[in-house]
Amino acid sequence: MSTPGPAAGRLPGRAVVSRTRASRVVDALAAVGLVTRESNPDDRRSAYATITDAGRARLREAAPVYLAGIERHLTSRMSAAESRTVVVALGKVLAGW
Repeated sequence: MSTPGPAAGRLPGRAVVSRTRASRVVDALAAVGLVTRESNPDDRRSAYATITDAGRARLREAAPVYLAGIERHLTSRMSAAESRTVVVALGKVLAGW
């Protein structure tokens, strides 16, 4: 069973996109079966976007290309110490989510 993701209404602040754009992206992903919208039992005005098994499979397919791009454009230009610094800094950012 999937764990609900963030409430769809909170996605714009996390992804730095407008509420309308975030809603359209979730709608598009739902239309092709990559996520589902699940009602938020604590707030009927909002919904959770939950990744489906098909969405996880698509993410696994895309990950190598995405990670290769990060390697090519970012981490290949850093020393090991610089990479560790970035990992620590991003860990602090993610901890605040």
